[in-house]
Parts: sequence; structure tokens; C-alpha cells
Amino acid sequence: MRRPSQTPSASVPGSLRERLYTPFLTAKSSGTGLGQAVSHSLVESHRGRLDYRPNRPCGSDFTVALPVNDAVAGQGIPAR
Repeated sequence: MRRPSQTPSASVPGSLRERLYTPFLTAKSSGTGLGQAVSHSLVESHRGRLDYRPNRPCGSDFTVALPVNDAVAGQGIPAR
């Protein structure tokens, strides 16, 4: 299952992209720098993947990819 999400804020600066999921890392004047770190940890704990790519001219695209469990799929729970 893949779920894309776009943010209208500024793209992540190139100097921070390799460390995007590092706790307490932020380029904003306010905030904790925990949002991406927590999101990444939660997605990985479910054997998924959180991907980032810049959305030109501004903004960011994040995609969450999670495996679909055959047992859940067989129960009629739709994968979105």
C-alpha cells in the first residue's frame, strides 16, 4: 500500500536531506525536529518505507509504503 502526501512548505535544504530522519534536526525557526524522525520510526516498525523527494518549485513529496498482510487482505479490509 502506498500513500503519497504533499506539503506546500519549502523543500528540505540539500544539506539536510541525508539526515532528514535524524531526531531534533530542523531547519525551521520553531518546532522540535521530531516529526520526520517519529514518522520514519513508526513506518519502519511496520516493515514499511518513508520516501522523500522535493516537489519543484517548492514543497515536499513524502510517500509511505506499507506491506499488505495477506491475513488482513483476506478479511475484506480494503488496501488504500
